[in-house]
Amino acid sequence: MLLRKITKHVKDQNWFAVLLDFLIVVLGILLAFQITNWSETRQKGDLEKSYLVRLAADLEETIEYLGDQDSKSTEIKLIIENSIATLNAKDSSDSELIAAISRYISDGSWLQGFKVTRTTFDDLKSTGNLSVLKNQALALSLGQLHTNFA
Repeated sequence: MLLRKITKHVKDQNWFAVLLDFLIVVLGILLAFQITNWSETRQKGDLEKSYLVRLAADLEETIEYLGDQDSKSTEIKLIIENSIATLNAKDSSDSELIAAISRYISDGSWLQGFKVTRTTFDDLKSTGNLSVLKNQALALSLGQLHTNFA
C-alpha cells in the first residue's frame, strides 16, 4: 500500500509527498532500531542486576563459611593448648597423656582448606558475560580475586 502511494506520488510528480513518504519510512526504520537498542540495553541491565545479586549471595556464603571456620579454629586452638598443657604438666597420668594425644590427633589436627564460593564468577567467565558488568574495575577485581584463590 505504501509502495503504491509512493509510485502514485512519483507519477504525479508530487515531490513533497514523495519526500514525506520517504521521511516516514526512514523515521519508522530509525525508530525500530532505537526500540531494539533500548530493549537490549534494558535486558543487559537486568542481567547485570541478576549477576550482582548472585555475586553478593556468593560473598555472603563465603563470609558465613569463614565465620564457621573461625569458631572451629578457636575450638582447635583450645584443644591444642589443652594438649600442650597436659603434656607439659609433670603430674599428668598416663591416661591423661593418652587422652590429650588422642584428642589432639582426632580433633586438634583437623583443619579444613579455605573455600570460596565462586559459582557466579565461573558462570560470568564461562558465558563471556563479564562485559555485562558496567563497572570494569569490579570485573577486573573479581578476576584478580578468583585468580588468587584458584
